[in-house]
This record gives sequence, structure tokens and C-alpha cells, in this order.
Amino acid sequence: MTDNGGRKYFKFFLFLVLFMLMTARYFSVVSLSFDMTSERHVNNMIAAAITNFDMSEQTFGLHVLSCDGIVYEGSGKELVPIPEKHNIVSNDGALYLVYHSPEFEGKHMEIASTRLQQYGVQGWAVYYLSRLWHMLPKKIPPQYWYLLLRTLFISLLALVLTAITFQLHKAYDILFAASFYVVCLISVWLANFAPNLYWSAFTWFMPMLFSLMCMNYPRARMIFYFLIFLSICVKTLCGYEYLSNIMMCAILFPLSEYLSCSKLETSRKREMFRVTFCAGFSALLGFIAAFAFHSWLLGNGDISSGLGRFLQETYALQRIGLADDTNPAENSIILILARYLIPPSGWIVLCLSIMSFASIYSVKKKCNVSVRHDLSLLAVSLWSSLSWFVLARPHSYIHIQLNYVLWVLPFMPVALYVFLKQRITLLIPDSEKRSNAIDSAFLFIRRIF
Repeated sequence: MTDNGGRKYFKFFLFLVLFMLMTARYFSVVSLSFDMTSERHVNNMIAAAITNFDMSEQTFGLHVLSCDGIVYEGSGKELVPIPEKHNIVSNDGALYLVYHSPEFEGKHMEIASTRLQQYGVQGWAVYYLSRLWHMLPKKIPPQYWYLLLRTLFISLLALVLTAITFQLHKAYDILFAASFYVVCLISVWLANFAPNLYWSAFTWFMPMLFSLMCMNYPRARMIFYFLIFLSICVKTLCGYEYLSNIMMCAILFPLSEYLSCSKLETSRKREMFRVTFCAGFSALLGFIAAFAFHSWLLGNGDISSGLGRFLQETYALQRIGLADDTNPAENSIILILARYLIPPSGWIVLCLSIMSFASIYSVKKKCNVSVRHDLSLLAVSLWSSLSWFVLARPHSYIHIQLNYVLWVLPFMPVALYVFLKQRITLLIPDSEKRSNAIDSAFLFIRRIF
């Protein structure tokens, strides 16, 4: 076997191992009841498919169902009727199991409410996948089908994150790839979201993946620009949450490369500017296309009417702090950031931030080397994570238990990489020796396998 063939075999084997490891890590929380209030809309689409309740005439993909005009909560053992259809609380995420209980067989099902805040493409995805349940030669219990769908979403997230890891190795170095993978692997925040069918966390990272591929494969950039457009469009149709962070991730790496170029690197600077502009423009077009489609549906074919309905019925202005009745505390950026940086949950981010910037300062002072590249990467990634906190302040003020994950998207992996890189630079100032040491470590790992 040639060395090139052996290298490809090793890369494929390593990719498979890392993918399976991350899938196993997230699979450990597959039954986790995290933010089931949102996921119940998707769960009800599973219930509709399995009970042959036809949803094909519906416009949107996220609903809450009722049986004979009553909405129930519970796991199927203790069924509690909820008198107010629009005030539904389900703590265990098993709301859909109600519709499989024998006492409800043959009774009339109907839609209690429709979620108009987004199109809900993830609801349609699980609905049509769940239609396959009827084709199984031996029917499995609905709760196992639900866990199977969750495992699918976990696998998609693990696949995207592992692919990003390899693209980071190609675009930068193995240290960056390892930093990204380890942070995503051990992050409790990301693990909480991994199995959730509503959040569809794999859609968060797809624009980042295609942006890196734009840098790594220049001849195929037009294809990856289209994929950035498509991935942002799909994410927007799933939901608008965290969209500023996700769109910033689409330009994170080319933008940081552009900012780090010196005046002498004119060709490189022009190239990175083109990639940044085209990737950002593609992401913007993806958002506009999805938002226009959403408004068109809300307005029954009239986009302007749908836009007015979107602002009024989905409380969009309140979510970004532009409504007159917004709580002043919810618009305070300092107060919001303090809530995400104070112990116990925020101390890791705060310490890592201090260590990263301090290490850059130490290297600049002691080694007298350029730190412009790492500083640009760190600054752009920090703004990417902060963007949702700043632009959607009321949402960030209220949903603290959800929004900690934004530090992983993408600041923490970048901060860890910058810190480790600068510490290695302090230990081995000579760049050639430093590269040889890292390559030797990688070669040692390869020989183990």
C-alpha cells in the first residue's frame, strides 16, 4: 500500500472513530428531558403520522394536537386535561404518547394550536419520516421510534462536527482541530441540545462547515456558496433562534484571515475579502429567501401583509427589544452579559477568555512575534458569540438556561486553541521547531492506530 493510500485509510478510520465517539457521547443523553416545551410541537407531528392523522393540508409544520377537543399532558399513565388550549405545559416531553393510549383509539383528533413563529421544516421532516413507521414489518413502540429519531439528529450533529474538525485541520492545524472537537465533545450545553428534535442543532454548524470548505477547496467555491445559502435557508425555516451567531460563523474564518493579512499580502487579502463577501452575501440571501417565504405564507400570498402579521402575532419586536413594553432590564447589555459570565456556569468562559487574551499579550511581549492572526480570530469569534446577546437582548435575558450554548458557537473552541497555541509558542519560540514538535506528536498518534 502506498503512503498516500495509507494516509487516506488512516483519515477515514480516524473520521469514523471520532464520529462514533461523539455520537456515543451525545447518545448518553438521548432520553434527556431538555426544553421539552419546544419539542412538544415536533412530538405532536410524530403522533399525527403514527395515528394516521392527516397533516398534509396544513401550511406550517409545528402544532399542538387535542383529542375530542381536550389537550392532555402526561406520559400516558396519568392523563391530566388542560382547560386552556393555548397554555400547555409538558414536563417530560412525552405528550405525544397520549395519542397512543388505548382509551383514545377511534376518538376525534384536531389541531389545538399552530406555531406561527417559524415555518417548522423540522416538524415536516419528522412527520414524513414517521410515516415510515407504518411500513415496518413489526411495529415498534412509538416511544422507541421517538428515540430513534432523536438518535438520527444526534448522528447528524456528530457527523457535521467531525467534518468541521477535519476541515479545521486542513485549513489551520491539528491543534485547532483538536480544540474544536474536545470542546464540542465535553460541552454539557451542546449535549443538552443534541437530541432535541425542535432545535435540530446540526443545522447550526452547517454554514461553518461549508465556509471552511470554501477556503480549503477554491475550485469548488461556487458550490459551497450555494450550500451556505441553502443551509441558512433551512436553519431559518427551522427557527430564527441564534441566527446571528450562525450567520457570523459562515464568515468567521475568511473574515479573520482578511483582518490578519498585512499590507504586503495584497493577493491573499483580496482573496479572503471575496470569500468573506460571497459567503456573507450567500448567507444573507438564504435568510431573505426563507423569511420572504414565511411572510408569504402568513399573508396568504401577500408578503407585506404577512410581514405585518409576523411582527404582531409572533411578538418579534419584543424578542429583539424594540417594543415599547419591553422591560428596561432586558435591554441592558451589561446586565445580560453578567448573567452569562458569573459563576457557577459562566466562570469557565470568563477564565478561558482572560487566559486567551493574557497569553496573546505574553507572547507579544516576551517573544516579539506577530499575534495579529490569533487576535483577529479571537475577536471575531467573540463577537460571533456575543451577537445574539446584543441583538436579541430580551430573549437572552429570559432564556439563560438555553443560551449558554452560544459560547460554544464558536468562541470557546477558538479561545482554547489560541490559549494552547500561545502557551506552546512560549515553550518553543522557534516556529520550525514548534511545527516539527506538533507533527511528531501527530505522527505518534497515527502510529498507535
